[in-house]
Amino acid sequence: MIPRWKTAVAVLAVPLGLTACSGKPSPGPSPDSSSNPPSASGTAGSADGLLDALGKAKATPETRAYVEYGRPSATKDWKSLGGTGYTNLYNYAELTTSRLKFDPRKFTTALSVGQPPNTATILWGEYDTGALNQAFAEAQGKRADVNGAAVWTLGEDNGYQTQGPLADAVPPVGFNKVRVAVGSFAFAGSAASLAMVTDPGTETLAKDPENAALAGCLQDVVAAIISRVPENPTPTGIGSRADGTEVLCVLPPAGQAEDVRKKIEDKVGTGARLTGQPWKDVLTNVQTEVVTGQSQVVRMTAKAPQPGVLFTALANRDLPVPR
Repeated sequence: MIPRWKTAVAVLAVPLGLTACSGKPSPGPSPDSSSNPPSASGTAGSADGLLDALGKAKATPETRAYVEYGRPSATKDWKSLGGTGYTNLYNYAELTTSRLKFDPRKFTTALSVGQPPNTATILWGEYDTGALNQAFAEAQGKRADVNGAAVWTLGEDNGYQTQGPLADAVPPVGFNKVRVAVGSFAFAGSAASLAMVTDPGTETLAKDPENAALAGCLQDVVAAIISRVPENPTPTGIGSRADGTEVLCVLPPAGQAEDVRKKIEDKVGTGARLTGQPWKDVLTNVQTEVVTGQSQVVRMTAKAPQPGVLFTALANRDLPVPR
């Protein structure tokens, strides 16, 4: 999947009422999490879309640098995007299923935020909390009950785990603190990192105007990444929708939206990837537009032979964006 970059991004969400240049509303879910508050069990509640998920993660320099979102049940058959939102755990899904009776691929929504070692992941959905708690107890984890949830210490903060009952069954890093709660499952390398998605407070990623614009631009995606890569500090979001549509959203400098739109259009129309393959051979039905609201965002949508073309381009630092 996609590596995390140590960059400075900004991440998402306040209602923007984004509108395309034609004046027609560009629909998107409201990021206001008050309609879906934390549950009485102490879980972070469920998440309904990208904007809502961002309202359940604490805004920190690390979380603003990188956000990865996915709907496991919707992308399970997409090989290139199957683990988006919970990449580290996805790579161990077969082992956790067989050894812990816990299949992360069956969750409805996943969100991963931060930069190593300060990363955290939370998944929302139904699962057997009792069985998982028993597995962690048998692995000699240390349990603390917090607001109706079981918080397990499976190793030293940010330590590398290669031995013990869970060796080879779970990620060796970033799985030291785990929170088992009704409706959600979260893990991180430390208690402080875990709190980024289990105790977000009021200053969440859903209050960042720049990334609110990007999330509103991406709209109803089932996989998404919002990041700033070192070579392209312009806030950028990529996503895939359920119908396979690839989406690229760029937040341009003030007053340069139309110029950026034209450059993206030209690059996809006449330019080539780093491999030399023309973009027009990969992306079809390309449409570009400037979406206006509190901020202007440039959006490109296109069809590709398979979902995830833009995710690969981001990993290779080869997005068709101005530099």
